Amino acid sequence: METNVIAQNLKRIRQLKGWTQDQVAKSLGITKGAVSNHENNQRVLNVFDIEKYANLYGVLPGTLFDVNFNEDNVSRFSLIHLLNEVQAGMFTDINEINCMETDMFPVDSVYAQCFALTVKGNSMNPEYLDGDILVINPYIQPTSGDLVIACNEVESKATFKKYRERYENGQMYFELVPLNPDFPILSSRDIPFKIKGVLVAFFRSVRR
Repeated sequence: METNVIAQNLKRIRQLKGWTQDQVAKSLGITKGAVSNHENNQRVLNVFDIEKYANLYGVLPGTLFDVNFNEDNVSRFSLIHLLNEVQAGMFTDINEINCMETDMFPVDSVYAQCFALTVKGNSMNPEYLDGDILVINPYIQPTSGDLVIACNEVESKATFKKYRERYENGQMYFELVPLNPDFPILSSRDIPFKIKGVLVAFFRSVRR
């Protein structure tokens, strides 16, 4: 009975949030089939699975066991991974983030598939300041003018810059442009970069 209640609640919460099984699967780093099996009570969830779902859905783990489930118990917030620049620089797939030991950051549930990163330095002043929290969507393909997180594949560190496409002799390359003119423009022709995601929201740090 208990596992059936969990399965029902998982499905109801996902539907309340307007998410597909595929979106949930990508956020948790599991397959769509696994999500379907969990919701149809065809696979037993362990304590770690329950905690992952609870964090993603922004509910207390006990909510998933609640026979008298109330829609008011569903928070519109979710917890996403808050990475440091090295962690963001090293991951190559969103599944790797879900395996990392990271801090968590609360966001509106619309950003549940994203990860967060803290701004370091002054290269994006005055719009983005040291300590600001960036919300990055790793599933969006960047276009010129987007603000992105890129990984320097030599140093395995992430950088936050404006993305700009350039063409030479029919070949496309891109530049990473700082908003602060005191910092240099970086080119993918000189340094191998990989785009990790596009900025979709940010939160101003609190300063004393």
